[in-house]
Amino acid sequence: MIKQFVLCSALFIFVLTGFSQSMNDFEYSSPIMGDFKFEITDSGINSKQHEYGSGFFKERYIIVSAKKIGIIGGDKDPISGEPHTQLFCATVAENGDLSKLVLYSRIINTNKNEGSITFTPDEKTIYFTRSERKNTRNYQLFKAYDLDGYGQWVNEEKINFSSPNYSIENVFISNDGKKLYFSSNMPGGEGGYDLYSVTLDDDGTLGTPINLGNKINTPKDEITPFIDSENKYLYFSSNGYNSLGGQDIFKIRITKNGFYRVINLGPNINSTEDDYAFNLSDQKNGYITSAKPGGIGGTDIYKISSSDPEEYKINGYIKDAITQEILPNSIIEVLNVDGELVDKQKANEDGSYSFNLAPYETYTIRSNKEGYEENLITKETNSTAKIIFNLDINLNKKIPDPIVLEDDIKTMTKIKSIYFPFNDKNLTHYSINILNELIKNIETPFKKIKLVGHTDSFGLDEYNYKLGMNRAKSVKKLFDDNNIGNISIEVISEGEKNPVIKCNNCSSKKLLLNRRVDIYILN
Repeated sequence: MIKQFVLCSALFIFVLTGFSQSMNDFEYSSPIMGDFKFEITDSGINSKQHEYGSGFFKERYIIVSAKKIGIIGGDKDPISGEPHTQLFCATVAENGDLSKLVLYSRIINTNKNEGSITFTPDEKTIYFTRSERKNTRNYQLFKAYDLDGYGQWVNEEKINFSSPNYSIENVFISNDGKKLYFSSNMPGGEGGYDLYSVTLDDDGTLGTPINLGNKINTPKDEITPFIDSENKYLYFSSNGYNSLGGQDIFKIRITKNGFYRVINLGPNINSTEDDYAFNLSDQKNGYITSAKPGGIGGTDIYKISSSDPEEYKINGYIKDAITQEILPNSIIEVLNVDGELVDKQKANEDGSYSFNLAPYETYTIRSNKEGYEENLITKETNSTAKIIFNLDINLNKKIPDPIVLEDDIKTMTKIKSIYFPFNDKNLTHYSINILNELIKNIETPFKKIKLVGHTDSFGLDEYNYKLGMNRAKSVKKLFDDNNIGNISIEVISEGEKNPVIKCNNCSSKKLLLNRRVDIYILN
């Protein structure tokens, strides 16, 4: 039996000649504007119709377009006014140019509007979207199988959470094959089109779609998800942030605890028109779809190549916080946003240190020396330009923590809570006034005062424990400075373990009540 090769083959011979957290109440309110540099050139396959990129299959680039090749194309779609969209694939040259555009598959392409497609890592299962040609935009999600590797897609079936009441678009499977991402206007989201994920089991079973939440989604539209090969960043497009115009391309860091920090890729790649469908073929090269001025059709596909970032260096000296004496051979470690060790070194004999950091990352710099308290500093690198950042690190000598007494805190009376700014151990002027008033009105001598420091959930556990302790010590110092008498004052920290506000997706502003020191007394 002769196999029919329909992976990227022409239907007929004439086809070959034919022929896109912040401090505010919502996480999405203020993304960072990046300064990434890209070389952007025409891909070589654009037409007067709309084209947009969908992804890769067997080292070819898959494109959705309403263009006609030969007699293929059919009548017009009532919404777009163009022929119905079909899937094409293009040969990718060594320099990234696209050519030899042919219809993708006579099995997947129909006389309906074909949408985006994605494949499992073994490329034997395809997920794709398709819409009837009618006056309502409604794409349904399907899958099919290719058991022999020759493009004979069989057992086509509609996915059970498809619905005539909403559209499912822009499908993408993660590199490990464990999650399917898509954009949809299904009910229950933040508004408009939101990004969703759904687990994909080894047997092909799909779980329940989960909205990616307001760290990404806005009341407007988020579309075209893509995750890089290192599973480090989720790229997407949105018109719900403060964009340059229409849809802009953004990325957000993927961490062990979810998504962290939205970054606009910047004016070098985003235009005043719609820019979307960011797809990388390797760590530096790929394609975008854009309606920017100067194109051939409504939206065109462009080849992109990113420039290497310039040197971002952080250096300084490790010193004693009081004497400013240099502390040679101190240990300095750089941790990434997941708390994983990125780099480690000893300070030089003159107390100096130096690290090279990557752009647009969040690091914790941890410093240690025997006899001194550990120092933790958070640093964000918000540029690809050459920057040398000077940071001297001061270490405090260890002071023995007060002995923790065995009294059950439930036998004590809480009389006041003192609140702190984000990531700060220092008392505000308002808090100082409150404490001074409290101390002034103390009439009954107490046997004991207990100060319990708390933090919100941002940052590493060990950092938050230390921050909670330092907050409690700040309050104790004020009591000590006021010479309130021979009263035992105990300070402890619960870090982030006992929040007043329990919320995974709340902004820093909403978690103010967790950043506190509770004051207890024992009569």
